[in-house]
Amino acid sequence: MGIIARYSHKGDGHLLTPGRIYLHRTGSEVFNGDGMSSPIKNAALYAQNVLKVRLCTMRDYAYFLGVLWGEGREKVLDLFGYEIMEPSSAKEAWQKSNPDVDLWVIRGGEWISENRTCEDTTIILGREGEHRRRTAGLAEFINTFPDLGSLEPTDERYENLKLWALPQQV
Repeated sequence: MGIIARYSHKGDGHLLTPGRIYLHRTGSEVFNGDGMSSPIKNAALYAQNVLKVRLCTMRDYAYFLGVLWGEGREKVLDLFGYEIMEPSSAKEAWQKSNPDVDLWVIRGGEWISENRTCEDTTIILGREGEHRRRTAGLAEFINTFPDLGSLEPTDERYENLKLWALPQQV
């Protein structure tokens, strides 16, 4: 079990909302593609395509977290949108906030209603929440990472990938 790669997105012209996505080992072979390209790259391209479909929806959130995985031959993204918190100059307001979170499950590129995820994902979300409460604001939160313990990517090359660093698929 555990995470293969972590992708971050600071917010830009592709998608204004910042966030982080993890590639889980479970079923990750669905991202192998034709065997000629990297599953790390294919997973990022899949996430980009899925997020582009709902750019308007994602604008309603302060940030997002997601976990990519596979089931059978199906690519899955569990996506969590964290509500926009009222802007405040007080560091305490960010750290003490308790944002509402919306969940979507995207299977094979289709956004479906399903409220189910695995325990590793809930551990990641918990560690992300604890990390957020120790940061001064959104920028620091997105630019730094929580310690995921035994779930951390084992290959250092994949600890801090940029979600939109790769060319877009057409």
